[in-house]
Amino acid sequence: MNDPETAALLDVDFLKVGHHGSHSSSDTTFLNVVTPTIAAISCGAETVGTNVSHKHPRMVTVNNLIPYLGQRNGMETSLEAYNRSLGKWEVVSSKAALYITNNDGDLIFLSDGSEIWRRGDR
Repeated sequence: MNDPETAALLDVDFLKVGHHGSHSSSDTTFLNVVTPTIAAISCGAETVGTNVSHKHPRMVTVNNLIPYLGQRNGMETSLEAYNRSLGKWEVVSSKAALYITNNDGDLIFLSDGSEIWRRGDR
């Protein structure tokens, strides 16, 4: 990220967030270089499988992502993220183009080379 030539290659429009949106998956240093406008997190509901103990996505990651993202089509959506410092799940309402499988279901995105959209949004 510190090499200007490499950093230029890291700028993306769409980011599949790493490790289910864990606390270390998308810090602001990384996001300052990557600058996504759409982000997707793959994780289960809070009561399903390994998410019972791992608790993804983390609120810190959601809060890091939201300022970088554009707006999603349609109405504001609510999503759940685990706030580790408070030790509980919290609801965030936002129009940010942040899509999470435990909230939005299957995620399929399409592109025509100029634009990216979620299937069914257009």
